[in-house]
Amino acid sequence: MKQAYIYFARGKQQGLQLYSILLLTGLLFLQANFSFAQWTRKADALRKRSECPSVLYNNKIYVFGGFGEYPNLEPASEVYDPATNKWTLRASFPSGKAVSHQGVVLVDDKIWHIGGRAKDTNGPATSQVIIYDITNNRWLNGPQLKNPATGQALPLGGVEPH
Repeated sequence: MKQAYIYFARGKQQGLQLYSILLLTGLLFLQANFSFAQWTRKADALRKRSECPSVLYNNKIYVFGGFGEYPNLEPASEVYDPATNKWTLRASFPSGKAVSHQGVVLVDDKIWHIGGRAKDTNGPATSQVIIYDITNNRWLNGPQLKNPATGQALPLGGVEPH
């Protein structure tokens, strides 16, 4: 029987509250026989969070920000390694640059965080672009957006969506 995996991240706290749901289709192998699928609990994330973006890179799940104690942003970043079932803290967002509802895109070994909301869930839309360098575990400043953006598609090549 082939196996399918769906990973969810949950902060360390008792009860039914799920602090983060990471449904990564890259880890869901559609060739599995779902009539035999089962849930298996894995290690809890180190920080509780919700609404956090994640990226799959080299078979590891990188998780950024989100909300810790709602409506405050969680600045910590983590990586989960399914092979070892372990979470590891990575470099936190730089001071004053934590965001929510940002677009994320993986380019080589760098994760671009584009736009979003600054400060908390009701914070202003931001023009910032910050880049997480996976290999060196550090943050870099990216180019500023012309207009603040959050929760919307960002056009490539400067073409406005209709």
